[in-house]
Amino acid sequence: MLLASALLAGLAASHPVGGEADLAGATHLRHTGDVRALCRVGDTLWVGTGGGLFLYDLAARAVVARLEAGGPLPSSSVRAIRAKGDSVLVGTDRGLVIFTPAETTTYTPRSRPPVYKSVPFSDIHAIDLGRERVYLSTRGHGVGVLGGDSGWVLTRADSLLDNTAFGVVEAFDTTTWFATSAGLCAYRDSAWVSFRAGAGIPRGELRAMLPAREALRYFILVGGYGVYSFDGERARRITRSGLFPEDDVSAIAVDSTGHLWAAGRYGGVAVYQNGHWTALHETDVSLAGERWRCAYTSPQGAVYFGTRGGTVLAVEDANLSRIRLPVGLPAPDAYGFAGGDAGAVWFASGGRVLRADAAGSVADDGGPDGINALARSPGGELWVAGRWSVYRRSASGYEPVAVDTRERDPSFVSICWDRDGNLWVGLRSGAIYRHDGGIWMRMADAGEWFEGAVVSLTPGERGELWAVGGGSCARFAVGGWRAFPADSFAGERVRDLVPTSRGAMVATVGGLWDLATDGCRRLEFTLDGGPPFPSGVEPLCLARDGAGRWYVGTTTGVLAVEGASARRYGVRSGLGEPVLDVFVESGFLWIGFERDGVARVPLESLW
Repeated sequence: MLLASALLAGLAASHPVGGEADLAGATHLRHTGDVRALCRVGDTLWVGTGGGLFLYDLAARAVVARLEAGGPLPSSSVRAIRAKGDSVLVGTDRGLVIFTPAETTTYTPRSRPPVYKSVPFSDIHAIDLGRERVYLSTRGHGVGVLGGDSGWVLTRADSLLDNTAFGVVEAFDTTTWFATSAGLCAYRDSAWVSFRAGAGIPRGELRAMLPAREALRYFILVGGYGVYSFDGERARRITRSGLFPEDDVSAIAVDSTGHLWAAGRYGGVAVYQNGHWTALHETDVSLAGERWRCAYTSPQGAVYFGTRGGTVLAVEDANLSRIRLPVGLPAPDAYGFAGGDAGAVWFASGGRVLRADAAGSVADDGGPDGINALARSPGGELWVAGRWSVYRRSASGYEPVAVDTRERDPSFVSICWDRDGNLWVGLRSGAIYRHDGGIWMRMADAGEWFEGAVVSLTPGERGELWAVGGGSCARFAVGGWRAFPADSFAGERVRDLVPTSRGAMVATVGGLWDLATDGCRRLEFTLDGGPPFPSGVEPLCLARDGAGRWYVGTTTGVLAVEGASARRYGVRSGLGEPVLDVFVESGFLWIGFERDGVARVPLESLW
């Protein structure tokens, strides 16, 4: 109770539920679904999601604080929470945070003490507590070990089966078990041992391992196969066929009485008692309709399950109750901005089309799924490109448009209108088509200019059309196409471009280039006395405002560039990373992130 009260007193005031960013006048909307981690401390339930960390007061039945990137969290993507004494450890995609009543400490790959130099603090999957150690299981970086005044990492080079790990268990004896994406292994008596098919464990991801109530017995979850009972030498499957949809179990937990709880990836909740399963979803059909993501049992005896839709199910004394988090974006990503009327914008998130009004309020626009790109026609209509078709937004909704590409599997990934009123679409295959209102004409064959998808099509200021794909760009004008491969930019792959009166400003993996009729030159500027794009920081997208200032979305935030000067805005400013898209509209910069939703920042606050 002391920890929860101290945290709530300080955090609720500085990080309100509305989730405002630190930039003056900025707002930030994230995905609040996809509950990945749960932990109860006193009467406070800590809920980790793809859109931040929520503190839920179980007595008041209300969210009392929300933490996001820009505060103590290095990322809004939370995947692991564990309480240890008077501390709570929170693992995110970008680092580890340790909360205590007195202070909050954050460890990231760029901010950690020398004793933890080798510990991976990225892509944390799980946090497990040993008798004297803390284990950080990561996605692709091995297992980090925090042991008092020292830290190290275990990887395949140390005989760990795989660098993607899902959990660690210290046994009652001298064995330490590691659940990895390639199976189960153990460190025992100074030697590594692997447990594969010969031990009754099928090949596959070992997504969880939990001690059973009986000594030296465990429950293990194998992706796509179900739950097994394991005695340290051999395993046997205990989930029967048909218990869960697709026989796919997403999460398991063991309560204080030793009962095993399991939840299905595509629905269903069941409990294993005295060798028998009881399926709760057989009597409560609502449980069969949820997609479950995580399971957790509290010291108080309750069992909690998190869903992909932002709901937490609590099971306590045979009673079921639900906690619903605030509504957010349908997915963690935001991209494909298109201007609307009176300061409104459209954009996509998780393949859905959303509309934000001039005040920044966002709502689902009711369009089709699987949308990859958006564009507004000269007449003001919204057109969108999706996996199978192109759609036109009208007063009656989104209408599919017949696109004659004569391709077996057309996947539309980019769309735009040129100055003459022609519609252009780019395909994942690399082909480009133009529609003049009557016929569809193939303007580029698959593989002719790009190896891979045509990621963007943009009309130029002089009637030309620009395309980006495969790490290069090309311009179509009178006389046909002209390609500008990576060799045009010192071998740097092209990420994005914005047409100018001289040609185009091009963003490559290493910087910005002014591409004009009289040649191509790198834009020279510095940031804090050093290079604007140090190692590991790459430009990803580009936008320009009416004053000719540039906004560069990067792997670590946004750069605002004017002439030879620039300013950086990242996690400490309340922004996420990496940036998928930037867009200027009516005095605001809209920023779409890969995992942190969308931000709306007044241009004046950036200068």
